[in-house]
Amino acid sequence: MARIEPCLLGLFLFIATTACWTDGEFPEDTPLGCGAAICSDRLDIFLNNTDGVDFPAGEYDWELEFNQVSTEHLQCRLIAGKDYSCSGSEHLSTMHRVERDTFKLSLSFAPARFQLRLKFNDTWTYDQSVTPKYHMVTPNGPECEPICFQATKYVEINVQEDSKGSTP
Repeated sequence: MARIEPCLLGLFLFIATTACWTDGEFPEDTPLGCGAAICSDRLDIFLNNTDGVDFPAGEYDWELEFNQVSTEHLQCRLIAGKDYSCSGSEHLSTMHRVERDTFKLSLSFAPARFQLRLKFNDTWTYDQSVTPKYHMVTPNGPECEPICFQATKYVEINVQEDSKGSTP
């Protein structure tokens, strides 16, 4: 059986502690050179109002339905096109204003697809199925854990002061 002894490896200015097998044997299920970096599944959704128009002041209810099983809501109040506040569920509590016409909604998981709906001032203005294209992230190397899936999705939405919509 292989004997493991600690050793120190240096690569340029990066120093990592790893394990060295001193008798020439290496267990088949343990990849060489794996680090200790972590990652997490993530989906960033950039919500852009069309034509660079500011999101108008009002009440927004973002609804995301995942795999036709669970529905999450994020309610936001945008005041005079500048200040905003949001409240939502455990998974949908993070929304940031990136620019006057763009908000960023971040999810800490990677749904295969979801339905995105927007109700603006009690009127449905957007209803679209979204299928993100994820890329695999392996921060410690292709043969090392963890393996995470991350994506960025850009969604164009048309929200105007006089938006008229329909029930999804």
